[in-house]
Amino acid sequence: MDIKKHLTNAMYNLLKQNRIENITVSMVLKESNISRGTFYRYFRDKYDLMNSYYETNYDVFFKNYDDTWENIVSGIVFFIYQNKLFFQNAFKAEGQNSYEHFLHEHATAFCRTKYKKSKNILKLSAEEEATIQYFCAGSILIVKLWIEGKMDFEPQIVSNIICKNMPDLIRNI
Repeated sequence: MDIKKHLTNAMYNLLKQNRIENITVSMVLKESNISRGTFYRYFRDKYDLMNSYYETNYDVFFKNYDDTWENIVSGIVFFIYQNKLFFQNAFKAEGQNSYEHFLHEHATAFCRTKYKKSKNILKLSAEEEATIQYFCAGSILIVKLWIEGKMDFEPQIVSNIICKNMPDLIRNI
C-alpha cells in the first residue's frame, strides 16, 4: 500500500466536505486508518499533506510540458470542475498555506521555466516577470470566481477565456 497516496486520498475526501481550517490531523488519521507516527514520517502537518495532494495532481498536467496551452488549461479546468466540492473548499483557505497561494507559486514557476527554456535565458526581465505574474494571478482569480459560483460558465468557456487572454509572451512559448 502506498501510504502517501492513502493519506492524500483521505485529505481529498475530507476536503470535499470541510474547509482546511476545520480538518485536523486526527480526522485524517481516522479517515485513512494510519497511525500518527506514520503520518509524521511523511508529512509535517495537514498543510504539507494538502500541498502534496495539489502537487501530485498538478504535476500530471504540467508534465505535459510540450502539450498546447489550450490542452493544459482545459485539462486543469476540467479537473477542477470534476472535483468541484474539493476545490470550493480548497479555495476558501487563505494565506500562505492556501490553495490559491500554492497554485500561483506552481503556475508562475512553470511559466517562468518554460519561458526561460524557450528563450534560452537564465533570468527574466522585470517586464517578463510582471507579465507572467499578471497572467497567472488573473487566471487563478477567474477559476476561483467560477468554482465559487460567481461566474456561470461551462468549463470549456472558462478555459477559452483564460487562453484568449493569455499574453503573447506566454502564448508564443
